[in-house]
Amino acid sequence: MARKKQAKRKATTRSRYFAASRRLAASYVFIAPLFALYQGALAIDQRVRNGVEPVLAELVAPLREYGLVFVNCLVLGFLLVAIARMKKDRARIRFMYGWMLLESIAWAVALVFIGTFTHSLIRSLSLSPLAASWMISIGAGVYEELLFRFLLMGGLILILHRGLGGNKAWVLPLAIVVAALLFSWAHTAIGGETWDRRNFWFRAWMGVLLGALYWARGLGVVVYTHALYNGVVLTWDQLDG
Repeated sequence: MARKKQAKRKATTRSRYFAASRRLAASYVFIAPLFALYQGALAIDQRVRNGVEPVLAELVAPLREYGLVFVNCLVLGFLLVAIARMKKDRARIRFMYGWMLLESIAWAVALVFIGTFTHSLIRSLSLSPLAASWMISIGAGVYEELLFRFLLMGGLILILHRGLGGNKAWVLPLAIVVAALLFSWAHTAIGGETWDRRNFWFRAWMGVLLGALYWARGLGVVVYTHALYNGVVLTWDQLDG
């Protein structure tokens, strides 16, 4: 009887963890250290700037020199709100963010192996110092997932499913695929990389996997997974070179 109660308690804890860690507020708190780390590195070395960031920077360009202050205040305000909203869940689930980090590492390892089986490691990336490579990876994980999964994929689902009443059975796969294709296309159109058909379809496939992971596990986990995956790939690429 005691074993059944213990097993039931563990199952309930797991259920709470998966539900709580998938919340947007939890993801925001979880991502905040990566955002701060990347911004600090960017202030020291402009080489770590990722290709997607200028697109978002254009949104605050009309504010001129106050744009950065506005963005930082907005980020801080959302962070305080997110911390307040997650207070109850933190009390119920101890070490939730630690488990989210471990889960992200596990997904990143899985993504590395999947990428290895589907394509050779990305050849077109230029070599940079190891620390700069990891900062680039962090910036890509944060900005690319915010843009392509949270805003684009989430926006398509919101419009097609909730707005137009489309069936989620086809809306979700469509949103994942469209976001994945634009994610892959942006590396050439915005990132300035030379067009390569194999690289395009490889990135599109990885975008599909990230989209499915975002839908199943939320923004926080997919951001860390993406950042860690990119860091491992860049490190391997440097070692091979």
